[in-house]
Amino acid sequence: MKIALWPGSCYIQGASFRKVHPEGDLKEGSSPMIDSQQRDKGLIRGPSGRARGFTLIEVMIALVIGVILTAMAIPQVKSTIDRYRLRGAVASATWAIHSTRYEALKDGCPYQVVITKSTNSYQLQSAFDGSGACTTTTFTNVSGSNPVPLSGASTLINQNTTLRFKPNGVVSAPVGGLTFSISYQGKTGTVTVSNYGNVSIVYN
Repeated sequence: MKIALWPGSCYIQGASFRKVHPEGDLKEGSSPMIDSQQRDKGLIRGPSGRARGFTLIEVMIALVIGVILTAMAIPQVKSTIDRYRLRGAVASATWAIHSTRYEALKDGCPYQVVITKSTNSYQLQSAFDGSGACTTTTFTNVSGSNPVPLSGASTLINQNTTLRFKPNGVVSAPVGGLTFSISYQGKTGTVTVSNYGNVSIVYN
């Protein structure tokens, strides 16, 4: 009887054949490397023929990690939204100031913007009377305009403010002052208007 040996196998002439491998029994045509990769991926099938999946503990751990990450992200998202809404309200007020100054320069007649605390809105007014003459003293709402909300959110203005622009661009404040603030959810934007209508903003 002849016996031939090589690493990992055994052959005996006249005896039954069985291939032995350090990784255990492998299917015909499979390789140790592929089966090892499948084992790492959890694809090895047990005696019942079912693929191995995740255990309940693994699923619960993944859920807990997801909940923790979500809880950490929510405050950051809320802070970003609050800051965005505040900046939107400040941008509306800034646009109203610039627009009022532009109209005064363009028409050669005083204009003013009235910012109202109770309604959280602004209104453009001009010194033109019903006949189209510039009175320079009596202001009425610009034709076709209505009070415009500063923001869709519940922002707060610290005071009623009226900014009046002369035809040369110089501004005064008959009501309030040249500085006012807008707040939302603990964040504040302070708007300051120079004597010639330049606007600066500081956020706190």
